[in-house]
Amino acid sequence: MATNPEKGTFSANPPGVRRPPVGLSTAFSSAPDDWDGSRLPFHRLNVGYADCVYAAGGLPVLLPAPGPGTVFGDEPREPGARAPEGLPANYGPGAAFPGLWLCRELAREALARVGGLILTGGPDLAATRPEGFRAGAADPARDPFGFDPVLVRDVWETALLEAALASRIPILGICRGLQLMNFALGGTLHGDIGREREGSADHLQKLPRGEFSHAVSLRGGSLVRGICGKETVSVNSGHHQAIKDVAPGLAVSGLSPDGVTEAAEILGHPFGLGVQWHPEGTPDSPESRAIFRAFVLACAGAGAEAGGEAAGEAAGWADGED
Repeated sequence: MATNPEKGTFSANPPGVRRPPVGLSTAFSSAPDDWDGSRLPFHRLNVGYADCVYAAGGLPVLLPAPGPGTVFGDEPREPGARAPEGLPANYGPGAAFPGLWLCRELAREALARVGGLILTGGPDLAATRPEGFRAGAADPARDPFGFDPVLVRDVWETALLEAALASRIPILGICRGLQLMNFALGGTLHGDIGREREGSADHLQKLPRGEFSHAVSLRGGSLVRGICGKETVSVNSGHHQAIKDVAPGLAVSGLSPDGVTEAAEILGHPFGLGVQWHPEGTPDSPESRAIFRAFVLACAGAGAEAGGEAAGEAAGWADGED
């Protein structure tokens, strides 16, 4: 093991063993970056994601969304326009992106070069806005962090998810990443937990991200239970949206005390896990380290070692077994 006094302990792979490349989505900001006076849009990612991948023995590779003008063109969205063929039904009506085919082509090419995909956290999904794409969508609260949701990222990450599913590489969704997985696969979201779920706790903790705010109960026989090795884990919480209707092919594997979905898994996929908390924010937690290590092992082709018999064997517990 190699130790950096500022970053903690990093994994040192055995001689001759190469770190598997791990793709990470990034946030796209349409706000100007003024640090150098350029006033250009920029991509961003919490350094904790890369550090946790390094610590788990992987090599992080950033997969930024193409700029809107590059792939989608400058054509305005027209209300009522039909969604492009093949786009999940959740994105219509109102989505008109002639460049989606190119986004999918880029995603397939990008994922051919990595061993797994992490869908990272960030602002609300654009499709949950009042002017979003589901007819009769609820009017959700503005993203609490003040970022404007960007449709480009939603479509790009949907294309990444589709490519990852098709190539059957490991997938890890974190916070927004879990919500994107559910939404893109046909599920729905609570636009704002506090307004739509009476009696629910505040899931946007006031504590620092590195501290825990509530417990999560993990379903017996699930991948995440096998990875963490315990029935209940303590987690941080930094979200105001959550899964409402679970997508077909996705199974809930973790719940908060107030019944909010905190973990879900893609049935039939070798490693398809989403968590609603931020394990990259608690890198010293045994459970956080275990999640990233299991994922990186799966990326390296050691999926059986990652989660034991729980990996990919979700059919039984999804049908109600504990």
